[in-house]
Amino acid sequence: MTLLNTRTKKWLVVVTATLSMNILTVPISQAQDDSGYLAQIAQYTYGTLQAVNNLPAYLNALVAMAQAWLTQDNSKTTAALQGEFASVANAIMQNTAPPISLQQQLTKDFFGPTITPQTMPNANDLTYQTLLGQPFFNPDPRKTDSSPAPDAAYNYTKNVAGINISHVIPSASWQGNLSNQQKYAAFFVTESAIQTYNASILSQLYTDYSNGNPLSATQQALIKEASSSDWFSQVASESIGIVLRQILMFISQTYILISQFNDTQKKILETQAMTNTLLILGNQQSEMLLLRNAIGPN
Repeated sequence: MTLLNTRTKKWLVVVTATLSMNILTVPISQAQDDSGYLAQIAQYTYGTLQAVNNLPAYLNALVAMAQAWLTQDNSKTTAALQGEFASVANAIMQNTAPPISLQQQLTKDFFGPTITPQTMPNANDLTYQTLLGQPFFNPDPRKTDSSPAPDAAYNYTKNVAGINISHVIPSASWQGNLSNQQKYAAFFVTESAIQTYNASILSQLYTDYSNGNPLSATQQALIKEASSSDWFSQVASESIGIVLRQILMFISQTYILISQFNDTQKKILETQAMTNTLLILGNQQSEMLLLRNAIGPN
C-alpha cells in the first residue's frame, strides 16, 4: 500500500509538472497573438476616428456641391455672354439670306424695264425668288379663269439644272467619220450624265420649297430659342439636371446639322469635279486646233 502510494505520488508529480508547463506556455503564445490583433485593432480604430473627424468636412463639401447645382446663376459673366450670344444670333438670322425686297430689285435691274407680264409671262420660271415663295410676278400672268398657272418653282428647277438643254441622240445611221461620231457620242453621254446629276442635286431646292422650307424655319427657331433672354433666364433658374437634358437636345440637333453640312460638302466637291469635266469638254475645240497645228499640213 505504501509502495502504491509512492508510485501514485510520483505520477501525480509528473502530470502536475507537465500540466504546469503547458499552462505556462499557452498564455505566452496567446499573448503574442493577441498583441498582433490588438495592434491591428488599434490601427483600424485610429483610421476610423480620423474618418469620423473628417466627416463634417465631407458633409460641408457635399452641401456646397448641391447648392452649386441648385443655385441660380446671376453672375455678370453669364449675363455678358447672354448679350453676346443674342447679338451674334440676331446677326446670323438677319444675314441668312438677303431681304426679298433687295432680291426683287436686283432681278428687276437684271431684266430691265421692258420685262412685263405681257412681254415675258414666264419670268417666274427664271427667278430664284420663286423658290422662296416670292415670285417675280404675283399673281402669275399665265393663270387664267379656266386654267391654273404652271408650277413656276418646278420650271425654275429644270432651267437651273440645264434639263431643258437637249442634245441629238447619236444614231447608227450617221455617215460621218467614225472618229468624229465617237467624239460626239462621248460628248453626249458626258453632258447628259452631268445634267441629270444637276437635276438630282437641285431637286432638293424644289422639295424644300414644296414643304415650306421647314429645315430653315426650324434652324431659325432653334437659334432664336438658344439666344433669347427668356431661355437664358430659364437656364439660370432651373435645376442642373434639366439644363443638362436641354444641352443634350441641342447637341443632338448640332449633330444633325453637322451631318447635313458634311453631305453638302460632298455634293459641292462632286459638283466641282463635274465642272472640271465641263471645262474639259469646252476645251475640245481648242485641243483640236492645237492638235491640227502640231500635226501640220498633210
